[in-house]
Amino acid sequence: MQSPQHKRLRDFGAFEFSLPAQNHSAPLQQPLSGKEPDPLQPETTLLVQHQTECLKAALLRHRTVLFLFVRLSFTITGCFFLITRVIWSSFPQALAHIQGSLLLMGGLISLAGILIQAYRWRSLLLMERIHFEMADLIKLYLLGTFFLYLHPGGALRGEELKARYIGRIARNLHGTQHAAVRNKLVGFLSMLLLTIPSLFFGAQYLSPPLILWFIVLTLCTIAAISVALLLAQLFPELAYGPWSQYPLMVTLMNTGSILNATLRKPHRLGKALLYSTLSWLIVLMNCQAYALALGLQLPLAVCCLALALAELLNHLPLSYNGWGVRELALISAFMAAGISSGQALLLTLILDGQLLGAAFLGRLILQKLQQKQSRV
Repeated sequence: MQSPQHKRLRDFGAFEFSLPAQNHSAPLQQPLSGKEPDPLQPETTLLVQHQTECLKAALLRHRTVLFLFVRLSFTITGCFFLITRVIWSSFPQALAHIQGSLLLMGGLISLAGILIQAYRWRSLLLMERIHFEMADLIKLYLLGTFFLYLHPGGALRGEELKARYIGRIARNLHGTQHAAVRNKLVGFLSMLLLTIPSLFFGAQYLSPPLILWFIVLTLCTIAAISVALLLAQLFPELAYGPWSQYPLMVTLMNTGSILNATLRKPHRLGKALLYSTLSWLIVLMNCQAYALALGLQLPLAVCCLALALAELLNHLPLSYNGWGVRELALISAFMAAGISSGQALLLTLILDGQLLGAAFLGRLILQKLQQKQSRV
């Protein structure tokens, strides 16, 4: 009798696994993640980045064109209101009473103003250890006039381009940016030094709505300066974070940091403030000379308020470099003093012609500088 054979679990198929057949000819690939690597991934990433950059550039172009269209519409609207306010029959009469000798004197006074402006720029650039000859400073002032009044980027963009261009010539972009911001600061302060007293001593010649507009624009400018100072002082990290993608934030942070550095040593602005006040006095004398050339007795307070409003409106990003809106403010201020609309229009056109002449000279200087750089 045979002894029974004991069955084990292995005999019933336990501990046996059905392993799949492996292809030893193919190399083993064990992806690190759950997805298999895509050999086209670098090219796809570059294509997506290129498409994103093209989309951003297209959006920037559309936004620039839209912004330019809005500014041109404000300029056209200002010119329309200007045309409706002028009584055109009085314009030929005002044109017939022009005295050429006094008109020439006004032009000579404006040349003296350019010289004082060049000295103001010289004092600000010397603070940054940037040296220019006086002839070059006069050219740079005319170049800045072109950027301020004719460049399609607007007055604020024109200031930035002027600082960048001068910085490229001087090979000190940081210093010229500081000088440009301080130049606008001392110009604003000197304007207030002359205009605020005129509001008290010549209030009988001024229109209350124009005084209100001047106060509102001045307070808006002071508020913008205060915001730039506070942002740069309390939140300096905004200059390097996601907010740095926005040009307005970059401008505010740069302006605030420069103003903070300036306020630590305000005594260094004394000479520039003196030159700026002298330049404003010469601008007022220039306006008075042109008024006398038209046979007008224009009060000094009216000139102060009119030119201050024109300067403040020029830096608002509403119209094309202030054109149209600035002329409307000038004519309104002159007519409030009892001057006929034709005489006010002619005086405004003379002042604008002087600005355009300086701006066109600046455009010629820019063209020559670009030709020199292209040869190099």
